[in-house]
Amino acid sequence: MAQIESLPDLEAAVSAYARLNADQPELAEPWRERGVGLALLGRTGEALECLHRAASLEPGVAKSYVDEAVALARLNRLDEAIAALDRDVEQRLGRIPQAIASLQRYLAARSGLAALMRSHRRSDRALGRRRQPRKYR
Repeated sequence: MAQIESLPDLEAAVSAYARLNADQPELAEPWRERGVGLALLGRTGEALECLHRAASLEPGVAKSYVDEAVALARLNRLDEAIAALDRDVEQRLGRIPQAIASLQRYLAARSGLAALMRSHRRSDRALGRRRQPRKYR
């Protein structure tokens, strides 16, 4: 989906997203894009409604919280904007343990592969086989 801020006719884009919201209200991204477009047009109250809807459809998507925080800050609702940013940080930090576990699995697999390759080289040497250099074209 296109980033709404890069589209040449913002009003038309917001209208198109409104039609998409009516046709497929269960999709979060069109709500988010419409909300950003409305905020860019200065229609911050409407933007917040769309951004809240997007966040409710995908509660774990951090981007919704940041967009919501920007709209709230424009309305000078700074405490709420800070709370939205706090939710964004919590969401991002929540993914760190999963990323660490994934990295640990990768490193263990890499270590195991390296040990297997060393063992294979020792076996080849013990059998008197020499490694042939690769030929590249």
